[in-house]
Amino acid sequence: MEIRTRNHNAIGVIFRAKALAFENDAQKPRESRVSRLFVLGFRKSGLCFLGLTRENSTARHLLDSGTECIRMLKAESLQLTVFLFQQIALPAGIN
Repeated sequence: MEIRTRNHNAIGVIFRAKALAFENDAQKPRESRVSRLFVLGFRKSGLCFLGLTRENSTARHLLDSGTECIRMLKAESLQLTVFLFQQIALPAGIN
């Protein structure tokens, strides 16, 4: 997880989600790893989804260039996002 700043103010956060993708090919079943960077911007009106990418440099560019918001996250989504960040970012036993 990376929090991006400009002039000592947080402008957004980048975090990576990883998962396994299973391919059900009868001849050759296999699994592959999927990894994406989520880019969220901090706006006066709330938390903004800016996009998904595979590269750190692209994710940083989305935040640093002032990319327009794709979707504002609803309060329920924001509460879930904060909860997930707490689970990821805080060591076990610290609340």
